[in-house]
Amino acid sequence: MSRTHLRSHTLVLWLSLSAAVAVSALGIGCSSSSDSSTGAMEEKGGSGSGGAAAKAGSSSSDAGEPAVDGETGAAGSDDAPEEAEGGRSATGDSGGSGSGGSASGGHAEQPAEGGAGGSADAGEDEEAAAVAAAQAHALALINALPTDEKCTKCHDVTYQGSGFYPNITPDVDNGIGSWTLEDIKTAIREGKDKDQEALCMTMKRYIQFTDDELTDIAVFLKHLPPKPKKISNKCPSP
Repeated sequence: MSRTHLRSHTLVLWLSLSAAVAVSALGIGCSSSSDSSTGAMEEKGGSGSGGAAAKAGSSSSDAGEPAVDGETGAAGSDDAPEEAEGGRSATGDSGGSGSGGSASGGHAEQPAEGGAGGSADAGEDEEAAAVAAAQAHALALINALPTDEKCTKCHDVTYQGSGFYPNITPDVDNGIGSWTLEDIKTAIREGKDKDQEALCMTMKRYIQFTDDELTDIAVFLKHLPPKPKKISNKCPSP
């Protein structure tokens, strides 16, 4: 083989080896750069993901901090205040909030006033019913008396008095309008007026009635229609 031909083969071999080394170096450089970038991205992604997960699971997240990228830890935190639907606070002024219909809004006082009025009406109804029951009982007691012992035998069918028998209707000036229930009961049972003066002896003493029965009779007399008739005749002397 000639010297020129040998040199040519040597040059070609050297160029091939150089090219192979260059390609290998380029491959290693790209691989390192890619691995480095990939590692950096993985590190960054891992750090970010890890940070997000840590934030999502943290129980010390700020109350009211909105969830970001699936972070549910702040919303589920024990320290976070409850919020109404739509982001409105449960203690806000919104009509849809939890306190929107509370008594502090001022509207709850109106039903309370209505309830008070209803209670007063109920009390008046009960009082009227009690008076009606007492009147009915008193009439039954009076009607059960012998004819000559009934109130109307001496005091007229209207209870306004007759002759020297006094007016026992609730007229203030001429009847018993200023008398109390106890005054009337004493007059029926003991024959004494409100000043503890003895009544005419023709007035029967009704000792057979119980205290409750006398109360019903007194209520009956206090609720009669008042009559202004004045009795001026005096009780006859015994």
